[in-house]
Amino acid sequence: MVAVSEWESSGNVHVPVGKDRPPRPHHRTVARLAAARLSDQGRFLDLGCGLGEISSLVSAAHPEAEVAVADAYQVCLERTAARVGRPVETFLLDEADFDPPARIPGQFDVVAMSHVIEHLRDPATGLERALAMVKPGGVLVLAAPNPARPEVLLNNLFRRHYVNRGHVCAWDPSHWRNFLERIMGLDVEEYAADAVYLLPGAAGRAIAAVAGGPLARLAPWWAFSNIAVVRKAA
Repeated sequence: MVAVSEWESSGNVHVPVGKDRPPRPHHRTVARLAAARLSDQGRFLDLGCGLGEISSLVSAAHPEAEVAVADAYQVCLERTAARVGRPVETFLLDEADFDPPARIPGQFDVVAMSHVIEHLRDPATGLERALAMVKPGGVLVLAAPNPARPEVLLNNLFRRHYVNRGHVCAWDPSHWRNFLERIMGLDVEEYAADAVYLLPGAAGRAIAAVAGGPLARLAPWWAFSNIAVVRKAA
C-alpha cells in the first residue's frame, strides 16, 4: 500500500488510505445529485473515485446500473471496488496527463468529478475531457473546494496557510459560476451546496454534523464545496 507521506511528496494528498471513513457532506451531495439523474439501466462513472464514497452511494441507489471508477492511484481503485461490493469497471488514470477519453471506452449517462479539477494544471482542458465522457443529454456533476468558506478565512486570519499541495487553482462561488457559464459556456442545470464548516478541525466537523446542512441552505456561498450539475447538449 502506498504511504500517504509518499503521496504528499509527489504533490497530491487527499485520501487517508490507511483507514476507511464515512462519506462526508460533499460526497453525499454529489452522490444525491448523480443518483437523481441516473436510471437503473444507466452507466455511471466516478472520475477520481478516492475511497469510493460517492460510487458506493450511487450504486446503492441504483443496484442494476453499470458503475465504473477511475483514479490515478491503484489503491483507490481497489478500495473503491471493495466498498461498492459488486463488479465495477476500474480505470487507472495518468495524474500528469489527465485524459480520461484516452483510457476509458465509451460514454456515460452520469459522470461525477468531485474535488479533482482543482488538481489539474489545465482545468479548462480537463473539464472538456471530462465532458467528453458524458453521453449527449447526460450530466456531469462537478465539485471543487470553496476557498471563501469560513474555516479557510479563519485559518488565514491566524496565518495557517496549509492547503493541499496538489491544488493548482480555486474558485469562490462567483468565479466558479463565471468559469462554468461565461468562460466554458456550459449549461448549468443546478448549483448545490453541501455543508458549512464554521471552524477548522474537529470542532468545525462536530458543528457541521449538526448544523452544516441547514447553514449551507441559508448561506450557500459559505459551503465547503462549489457544486454544479452540467447538462451536455443532446
